Amino acid sequence: MTKTVNTTKAAALLFAGLFASAAQAGTMSYDIGPEMSDADTCFVRNYSAQHLRANPAQQVTRIALAAIDRGANRPNMPANQSEFLMAIQTRAGGGWHSRLAYCSFGAGETMVCGLESDGGRFTIVNRPDGNVLILAQGELRIGDESGPEIGGRVSDDKAFVLSPAACDRGPLR
Repeated sequence: MTKTVNTTKAAALLFAGLFASAAQAGTMSYDIGPEMSDADTCFVRNYSAQHLRANPAQQVTRIALAAIDRGANRPNMPANQSEFLMAIQTRAGGGWHSRLAYCSFGAGETMVCGLESDGGRFTIVNRPDGNVLILAQGELRIGDESGPEIGGRVSDDKAFVLSPAACDRGPLR
């Protein structure tokens, strides 16, 4: 028996959880790119110096994910697809590196995403605690073609738990 899924209903359920989490967000703010003006749901993780010392192969020091709502500005986007902006900072420095991702709904409370320009694939899992889990599916290239590559065999950056944050523009604290 084949199970059919109403992707519009799945989208509403997943985003209801994401929006509720973001509404309870703390005061963290950041500016990860010009697309932030369209962001309405955001998640962030800042890794402590202690965590980075304990995980020397991890390159990501900060990661942010923002759901972008362009509404009428993207009339040709399929109803079951959403746009996100992923951004990272790494041990190598250089500020924020960001790239747009296009995501479709997967099984359960998940979204399967592809970074534009063949930047790689990842999954977003909506967790019951209000956080999201990002799982890299191989290597990810964030930023332009010279931007950092993470995950896969390159680094120990394969899974990230991000917490809700305000979608404000300003310095990351």
